[in-house]
Amino acid sequence: MPIVRNLGLVLGIILTFSAFSANAQIAVEQGSATIAINKTKPSSAERILAEKDAAINAYKRYLAKLPTTKQKMIRACDLRAIEDRLDDYLLGQFVLTENVDKDARRMTSVVKVEINTASLLLDIDEVCHGPDPTPRFNAEVAAIMIGRKITSQTLYDDSIEKTIAVNQQADMLNSTNQMGFEGENISNSSIQTTTSQTNLNVNEANLTAKLKSGGHYIQRAAKKTYSTASQSVLEAQMYSELNNIGMNVVESTYIPGINLRQIRLDYGDSDELSQATEISIANAVKDDGIPYLLIGTLDVGLSEIDPISGNYITNVLVTAKVLNLQNRRPVLALVAKPEPYVGMGRNEEMATISAVTKAAEHVGQDILDRLAVRQVQ
Repeated sequence: MPIVRNLGLVLGIILTFSAFSANAQIAVEQGSATIAINKTKPSSAERILAEKDAAINAYKRYLAKLPTTKQKMIRACDLRAIEDRLDDYLLGQFVLTENVDKDARRMTSVVKVEINTASLLLDIDEVCHGPDPTPRFNAEVAAIMIGRKITSQTLYDDSIEKTIAVNQQADMLNSTNQMGFEGENISNSSIQTTTSQTNLNVNEANLTAKLKSGGHYIQRAAKKTYSTASQSVLEAQMYSELNNIGMNVVESTYIPGINLRQIRLDYGDSDELSQATEISIANAVKDDGIPYLLIGTLDVGLSEIDPISGNYITNVLVTAKVLNLQNRRPVLALVAKPEPYVGMGRNEEMATISAVTKAAEHVGQDILDRLAVRQVQ
């Protein structure tokens, strides 16, 4: 005949802890477990084992009520370490019933437990490497992000140029200051050609402005001059933020065989690295055992002052790509979408740092997410 104990506690416990469970940090669950016993009466050790198994089942019952995304993450994890110290998450444990079947030599315990869900979920997230089922990208990434600061900017006009031959001369006479192609200044019948000197670590990058003319578009060049010298503070800020969001960054300074001076020279003359420089970088990173290479530029625009707040406003444009170096030849893994990010601060430096921080957070997270998806495909 089964033995039943503590049955009178059931109603009181349910009423007491139902109020407790209203708190988001606490959950009350019930679990049961059946074990074999050696004799017709369970020993103390057997009772403890049955109650422990029942508590584990109550904990699993709680997990089964979590959102589907959380359950997917949990199923992919090994939670034995959590279960081994389950007592750390139980604020209370009460035996509701204990049934002993003498003939079958089995006993069943039913317990009710009070679970500290806040602590439990935090530790589960840590064990499972994140609060969602999205795979994480943990591989090392060699990072070479070169800071470039715009020192001057020339924009050409967008005046409409007539293309009808009979009207050309009249139009030229009526235009007193119309900019022509390749920096030519056309004024009446004289033509003046402007020239500019390019210093070391200075880049004159061509951007595109469109000029509408008689149903056609004529492209005119807008020139920006960059300085790639003394931008280490911006680069360090970029690397710091990339590490903060979870990217395993290895700065190029610590990789043997990488010539940062040559990289700065290349980016001082162009928006692209020379083929020889890029191959040299890829080989150095691969030789160092790092599987991925992140390379690109941080272009810091000219600062302006906000007329309302009086603060400085600076924009940063990030261009970046990632190479997978795990094959015999480098493979382009992804190209980040170039977007400008705006920062504001009491001075130009603070505004720039703010813009770089935003750029690193958005671009870095996008790169991490895309690499994580590729990693599991």
